[in-house]
Amino acid sequence: MGSVKAYLAQYEHVLSSREALFAYCESLPSGDLHQKQEPFGATISQLLGHTVNCYYYWIGETVLNKSPNFIEKDAQLPLQALSEHYDMVNGFMNELWEFPATREISFQLRNQKRSASLLKLFTHVTTHEFHHKGQILTLSRALGHTPADTDVMR
Repeated sequence: MGSVKAYLAQYEHVLSSREALFAYCESLPSGDLHQKQEPFGATISQLLGHTVNCYYYWIGETVLNKSPNFIEKDAQLPLQALSEHYDMVNGFMNELWEFPATREISFQLRNQKRSASLLKLFTHVTTHEFHHKGQILTLSRALGHTPADTDVMR
């Protein structure tokens, strides 16, 4: 359960899917990246930024005790800037492999002291990314585009 190789292999699949998503987003008109569409209440750019912030908080701050530069909630960043933030995320993830999956991480959540294994935090941030990836693809469909296949099994 604590194998670094398993983490690395899993994250490689996440990266592959993310690269497919970014390639698809690059094909969209730039204005569509910043277009809100209900019921999401956010743009593609904002959803990508939100996902970065999840990694920043749980992996950067909580696990590694770093102070990342969070993306402002309503920021409308271009893909290149978002890509640079994901590069920072990848740097954090590369540091993560030094720890066993069973390592307990303490944190505050809703004013309560809690802890979770590193594996649970890793699972949370990656499934969170895939959740919002689905929203991004659905949002792009609502904007009139045919989403690319970004699944791990493509």
